[in-house]
Amino acid sequence: MLLTSGKKSDAQICTWDKDWAMAKWCNFGQFSLYYDSISPSITAVNIYDSAIFMKDRLIIFKVKDECSDIDSFNGYIDGQWVIFSRKSNTFSYEFEDKCSIGWHTIKVIAEDIVGNKSEFSCNFYNGKK
Repeated sequence: MLLTSGKKSDAQICTWDKDWAMAKWCNFGQFSLYYDSISPSITAVNIYDSAIFMKDRLIIFKVKDECSDIDSFNGYIDGQWVIFSRKSNTFSYEFEDKCSIGWHTIKVIAEDIVGNKSEFSCNFYNGKK
C-alpha cells in the first residue's frame, strides 16, 4: 500500500481481511494499492568485473526500488559478510583487513520491503594495503 501526501510517499506491506487491505499509518493522504513484483535496481558506481583498486578505498553502490523502500542490503567479499555504510540510497564499503591485497569476489544483495531481491557480483583486485 502506498501513501502519498504532497510530494512525499511511503510504502508499507498491507494485510488482507476478506476484501479489505489494511496497513498502519500515522498520516493522512491518498492511499493506493500496488502489486510490487519488481526487484530493486543495484547500480555499481565504481566497480565492474576485473576492476583494479590501487588508490580508491571505497566500493560504492546505488540502490533504488520503484515502489517501496530498501529493507536490507548485504555485502560479501569472498563469501564473508562485510559492513557497508549507508547514506540515503548509496551504500559504500571501505577496504579493511578482511580485504587483503589480491583478487576477490564481491557479492551484494538488496531486498525491498515485500521481499523482492536483486544481486550483483564481480571480481576485483585490491592493490593497496
